[in-house]
Amino acid sequence: MRYHPLNILFGFLFLVGCSSAPIDGAVTFTKKTATYTSFSVTTENIPAFLGPIITSNFDVAMASKGLQPTDHSGNPDLNITLRYEQIDLGTGAKKVEGDEQITMDDSLKFVARIAIEARVTGEADIIWSGYVQKIHDVAPGEWMHTGNASVAFLDAFNKVLADF
Repeated sequence: MRYHPLNILFGFLFLVGCSSAPIDGAVTFTKKTATYTSFSVTTENIPAFLGPIITSNFDVAMASKGLQPTDHSGNPDLNITLRYEQIDLGTGAKKVEGDEQITMDDSLKFVARIAIEARVTGEADIIWSGYVQKIHDVAPGEWMHTGNASVAFLDAFNKVLADF
């Protein structure tokens, strides 16, 4: 998937201005034509340590919209796909001043995005899509901090699903 360079630049500048940037998101498509009461979730490429945090908070956000989570055998109205996508923000290479040498930066910069796609169960067409994302700047030796992630994911899902 390709992203416009200005969107990446804007996200990067936002990170520079606020190192503890929240999870943000947006609706990218909507063609919702009916009222739905239940849904099931399929995940793709979600890192194992984030899976339970993401799916449980998504379920809570959807339940607050009046939709009940069920498994695929429960004949849900909607099938929701939550897919992890990573957008790299450069190679981390930099030129050492006064030298011809190019060195690698000590950090990894990327956007971690959870794409959300809603389909009526049994149909191929997407009726609603959006995403939540966060820009990361990770240094060697840092651990993934999931303690605050749960609250941040719930807040982001509530915002992106506001008009669902």
